[in-house]
Amino acid sequence: MNALRRLRPAAAAVLLWASACGCRARDGSAKPPETVEELFILGRVVAANATVVRAPSNEFRVGGWGGGGGGVKFTELKADGAKVKEGEEIARFKFDWEQALDYFRQRLASEKAASTRSELQLANKERELQSQQKQVRFGVQLAKIDTLKGDAVPKNRLKYFEGTYELRRFEEGAIEKRMAAFERRREGEDEYYKTRVAQAQATIEQYERVKAGFVLKAPHDGVLRHLIHPWNGRKIQKGDNMQGGMEAVSVARDETLAIELFVPERKLKHFRKGGEAYVRDPADNNRRHTVVIKEIEDFPQEIGFLIHDSKVPQAREKAFVVKAAFKKQPAKLSVGGEVKGEIP
Repeated sequence: MNALRRLRPAAAAVLLWASACGCRARDGSAKPPETVEELFILGRVVAANATVVRAPSNEFRVGGWGGGGGGVKFTELKADGAKVKEGEEIARFKFDWEQALDYFRQRLASEKAASTRSELQLANKERELQSQQKQVRFGVQLAKIDTLKGDAVPKNRLKYFEGTYELRRFEEGAIEKRMAAFERRREGEDEYYKTRVAQAQATIEQYERVKAGFVLKAPHDGVLRHLIHPWNGRKIQKGDNMQGGMEAVSVARDETLAIELFVPERKLKHFRKGGEAYVRDPADNNRRHTVVIKEIEDFPQEIGFLIHDSKVPQAREKAFVVKAAFKKQPAKLSVGGEVKGEIP
């Protein structure tokens, strides 16, 4: 936090601590703190009724195409404080895999072509089998007619006709089995190629979903709020890079402001839900705002992680996030601004 880093001179630290905490030694003199970070509790201004929208993951694993890693870059960003409608685009990140779509479309076209070739081959095979089946059935009919000649032909000739009829009947059964086997083969190939085409189509749809994730849209009507960049210590800007999954922007349902304080474990005993605390106005250190504590998170985390700054003196110290509401909404504070909280 930049505000904390500026509190370097020891004399200023003593004066601020004395005015903020009102702590005195037994003889009535001001008792200086051991370190500057003892003076105040780090805090920031947040939108009270907001939904956080996170940056997309810079990973691309679609249809055998792999790549990504590292940060994502803002290419478009709607203005801080802009009023937005649900579903409206609020930010866009660079998408590096446009060329994959051509590959996926070519694969889809190839699968469709293979399916069409298979259909044509099967249609030709079906016509061939149907022609053979007609010939065999016609042969069965002719052979049966010969068996009806009876006394008109010699007995040995009649036996020959009867044998031929049985052979034609056998051939008829064989062609029917071939037709049944062909139908099963056609069903299997149809299903196979339909699956291949569907998979290729699904890959394109997955690509579109992944690409769409690089465009952030408002989850509801509200006011767009830029959040503090985790590396630069300022509000995000167009052209900034950040890790995927990090908080990028938020959409507030209204313009109500609230406070988040990062309270060290050893100081948490001074805070209770429903109690009051105070924060200093960053524009006027003599002005205090009263806040009412609404929530204390259950688990502590390192302060450096919470404020995205590992260089502050107490970065490794564990702290609880304490959320509080202003008793009276301040006129000049803005979302993302740093504040200094005081022990109540």
